[in-house]
Amino acid sequence: LNFKITGDGKDQSALQSLIKNPALKKNKALKHHKYEAFKQNLLATALGLGYLDAYFTTNKVLVDTASNQADIILTLDTGKRYAFGNIHFISPPYPTEYLKQYIPFSPGVPYTTDTLLALQKNLIDTDLFAKVKLNPDLNEIQDYAIPVNVTLTPKPSNKYTISLGFGTDSGPRGMVGWERRRKSHPGHRINLNFR
Repeated sequence: LNFKITGDGKDQSALQSLIKNPALKKNKALKHHKYEAFKQNLLATALGLGYLDAYFTTNKVLVDTASNQADIILTLDTGKRYAFGNIHFISPPYPTEYLKQYIPFSPGVPYTTDTLLALQKNLIDTDLFAKVKLNPDLNEIQDYAIPVNVTLTPKPSNKYTISLGFGTDSGPRGMVGWERRRKSHPGHRINLNFR
């Protein structure tokens, strides 16, 4: 097994861990699907860490039928690491200044899918949006900085709830609730509950 990583990501611990402890083992049967899965995992990890130009410069399986052995030679060139550019909220339903507080990074931070998912989670956790769509704009990359467009679909301003139950001490019971999300004061809500 001859695995190598070149480029800016050659010292990335996640990539080094994969090639130092591969699913493929010396003196074990060569199974092509395991080899392909290993390659895809290695490439996906590089892409997820922001090495969007990563590719295999060497990708060989040399089979010696006389000795029933195979040599695997695999070199991944990560290329340069990308960073986050500016975050653009497209036609936001709330003021941009309010929404910026949920961005967990600043421009220039290395681009990773985990960081992008953290932004999505922060916006979903506000309970203000029915949909949160993040679109890295790969057509507008400048100096390896990727701008991200965020499209938010707000939840309805009014939310109604109803519940019914029965307690051995209280007997039948129920609750009717109303919540108003205030667009003029983002994050502010009015709640009324009748039990």
